[in-house]
Amino acid sequence: MVQAHDPIRIFVAMPGSDMGPKAKWTHIDSIKAELLEPVRARLAADTGREVELYIEKDKFQIGPIHKSMFTEALVADVYIADLTGANPNVYLELGVRWALRDAVTIPIAQDPRDVLFNAQPNRMVIYGQNIDEKGAAIEKIVKAALLGLTSKGVVDNPVRESLDVVMVPRAELAGLHQAIEDLRSQRADDLIEIALRTTSPDDQINYLREALTRNPVHRDGWYELGTRLRRQSRYPEAIGALDELVRLYPDDADGWRELGVAASKNGELDRASAALNEAVRLNPADGEAWSNLGGMERRRARTSTPGVFLGERLTEAMNAYHHAAKIRENDTYPLMNEARIKLLLGANDDRLRAEALDSLAKLELLARYQVQSSSPERHWKHYDLADTLLLRGRTADGLAAVEDAIAATPRDEFRSTLSSVVEPLRDFLSVPNSLDQEAAEAVRAAVARYEEAISAQAAEATSDG
Repeated sequence: MVQAHDPIRIFVAMPGSDMGPKAKWTHIDSIKAELLEPVRARLAADTGREVELYIEKDKFQIGPIHKSMFTEALVADVYIADLTGANPNVYLELGVRWALRDAVTIPIAQDPRDVLFNAQPNRMVIYGQNIDEKGAAIEKIVKAALLGLTSKGVVDNPVRESLDVVMVPRAELAGLHQAIEDLRSQRADDLIEIALRTTSPDDQINYLREALTRNPVHRDGWYELGTRLRRQSRYPEAIGALDELVRLYPDDADGWRELGVAASKNGELDRASAALNEAVRLNPADGEAWSNLGGMERRRARTSTPGVFLGERLTEAMNAYHHAAKIRENDTYPLMNEARIKLLLGANDDRLRAEALDSLAKLELLARYQVQSSSPERHWKHYDLADTLLLRGRTADGLAAVEDAIAATPRDEFRSTLSSVVEPLRDFLSVPNSLDQEAAEAVRAAVARYEEAISAQAAEATSDG
């Protein structure tokens, strides 16, 4: 219904110049003055409201139909369609009006024979020029208009009565869609927040999947799901989630980085290379991505022959870690990995070997400091500390640090973390002369302890399952 503070808008669709051969009242200005204007005045008096009357006779010129024709079919509060003369343009306008609005639409005509198709049964008002015909027509038109304007749910046309549809303006529909998306996003945000507070890894995954059911384009939902699946060593699932993230957000550097890590862990090294290179292209200041790129290149350096590495790949890996270390000063992760690769390459280069051992001695102090932090990544610092000791042959201290590292590792990341730690240590054992005898024995003992811990955790998981 029209709002009480708005003027009531009457629009009349009628022939522009010729009322047709059956019309007895042919003067359009006279019809406006003696029939339509009295309808406007009477409706204003009965409602106590301002009433505006519009007749667009000019719009039926040869050429494109004016936009105002369709606009009035939508916005007019009262729509009068004069079917006198069976003018096709008026029938077209009437059809558009019936499609767009439930009410108030009032067909009128001078001669019932001009009323074609399905228009005739629809509360047709017949009017004429003599005083009685005019008076009766004015009364019926005003009564129909008042009924439609004041009654809720009135439908006065055959199109809207036959279809279970409603009319919503485009801007309002867009607003409704946006409101729905906002609600979905808010609900998804709530579920993601719950997931991040939950300690159970399975519950985290379930909450994140539910969040994405409610909002399938939620960036944080796909990111958190992918990273948590990767930490649980569920690499194919993680890749699927992160693939969806970068499909939806192709400029998301963090998403490309995490996809590269998951693909690298899953042995898809070409895919990992492409993803990590895209990550550093999008964000060259991401030290973590450079470190991940270094790890991926180190994996690509391995060959099918134990102890044989592609030197060029190892150098690329070392350079990537060096780049990360310049971005993230005093971060033991890239610094340690740069030193590890130098030591590996130092099997045939005394200078590199000496540089690596000197770096490891200095990094022991930094690692000891960082294991005291409260960072969620603190367990990695324990592993860095252990390696500074093991690779220099300090077996007892190194194995004690190994135990501290194992104890500090979150259970849901256990397998993924220890597998990452063991890989480079095995590299040293496969390359002759990369370690002195005492260091090799220390590393061998550490690898055995890590493998024992991985097996114990796998047996525990199987038992719990």
